[in-house]
Amino acid sequence: MKIFIFITFIFWSLILKAQEGKKHLENTTFISKVGSMCEETNIPSPCAGKEIYLILTFFKEKVAVSEKYISTCDEIEIVKIGNFKWNLSEKNEVNINYNTDTIIQNSEFNFSIYMNDFTFKLIDNQLIGEMKKYNKMTKYFFK
Repeated sequence: MKIFIFITFIFWSLILKAQEGKKHLENTTFISKVGSMCEETNIPSPCAGKEIYLILTFFKEKVAVSEKYISTCDEIEIVKIGNFKWNLSEKNEVNINYNTDTIIQNSEFNFSIYMNDFTFKLIDNQLIGEMKKYNKMTKYFFK
């Protein structure tokens, strides 16, 4: 009987901890620089380079995903990728239901080269994304 009570206590502790983390994410926007690119032009252009930021805005059941491009001339372009279901696991992994097959079939969504490769974790109320880049895992800290 003591073992049953102990296991039940541990189980509920994990569930409540996950719910606490989920509440921390809800109604919050996180952003991180995830890359950069340079466009090849026929004539020299000071605006050919761009920094790429991934923006995640969490709501109760969905997360709005966008990419923000800032050119070297400070021109800003925001591309909405879409709204996707999400959940927080007991291991504090943030699972976003981003699927390229769904993106290709649904014209209201845009494709993101970053979302497929990311795994997200919530560690001490800090959202951290990991992606394999150049054969090693790279961490991105979302603020």
